[in-house]
This record gives sequence, structure tokens and C-alpha cells, in this order.
Amino acid sequence: NEKAYSDYEKADLEMTKLYKKVMSNLQTPEEKNLLLTAQRAWIKYKEAHCNAIANQYEGGSIKPLFLYGCLEEITNERIKQLNNYINN
Repeated sequence: NEKAYSDYEKADLEMTKLYKKVMSNLQTPEEKNLLLTAQRAWIKYKEAHCNAIANQYEGGSIKPLFLYGCLEEITNERIKQLNNYINN
């Protein structure tokens, strides 16, 4: 569970740095607002989805493993998406 949390934390830090970099590269307030709106929606989705996955193991010691594993996986996917902003 501790490793799963640590792995998620690393991915989240990387994603946050990348998000800030993308935001600083955007030119117009409209572009920045659109990305901010998308990021907020993504965070809500990430939390809801992973909580639903982990809830299947409510009361079990394995629940955090599934929660943080899911959060890491989805965060790594978001990193790929944000990289597309930079590479395009």
C-alpha cells in the first residue's frame, strides 16, 4: 500500500509540473480557461472512477492498493495527454 501511494504521488507531481508547463505555454486566456476547465473535470472523473473501483474492496486491507494503483494509472494517462499539448 505504501509503494502504491508513493508511485501515485510521483505520477501526480510529474503531472502537476507538466500541467503548469502547458498552461505557461498557452497564448490566450481562452486556451488557458479551456485547459483549466478540462483539468478540473478530469480531477473529478479520476477521483470518482478510482473510488468506485476501490469501493469493491471496502473494509479490506487491499483497498488502498486498488485506489492508488488506479489513481497512478489514470494520472499517467493524463501525463500522456498533456504531453500532446507540448508536442503538437
